[in-house]
Amino acid sequence: MKNLGAIASITHSHEKYTFRDAGFKKIIIALTAASIINFANLYFVQPITPLLARTYSVSSATAGLSISAAVISMVIGLLFFSFLSDRVGRIPIMHITLLCTLLPLAVMPLVHSFELFLVLRFIQGIFMAGLPAAAIAYISDEVDSKSVGLGITMYIAANAIGGTIGRIFV
Repeated sequence: MKNLGAIASITHSHEKYTFRDAGFKKIIIALTAASIINFANLYFVQPITPLLARTYSVSSATAGLSISAAVISMVIGLLFFSFLSDRVGRIPIMHITLLCTLLPLAVMPLVHSFELFLVLRFIQGIFMAGLPAAAIAYISDEVDSKSVGLGITMYIAANAIGGTIGRIFV
């Protein structure tokens, strides 16, 4: 049983961060910023649903599918990226998926078909899942057990802030 300490020291090259450590603050600030961007991106279409309906000549209910497409695909992405982050690492998943979330966003203003807009939102939703799939596990990996609850709470609060910002500040 003495070897368990050696295994633990191999898997973590540093002590886990507590809420008093600068490393904890850096992690939370970075994940908070990423989360706000991610969830603002998820919900930014809600206040422009009437504009989408007019632009694409669809009903308001049909335009509302632009949120549903992203949310449904996010569920799929959560399953995929949580598994993948165990294999390739949390940080690469968060970096790659955040970048891939922004690519469909850059193309959306150029799209002339609502169906293609929905496809882009679906793709975007899959990649939006990478951050929450990896972030909670990353916090658990890097933060001391006495501080992990606070870290996860702050991250989840940032999700709500991002969703609110997306709905209000478009």
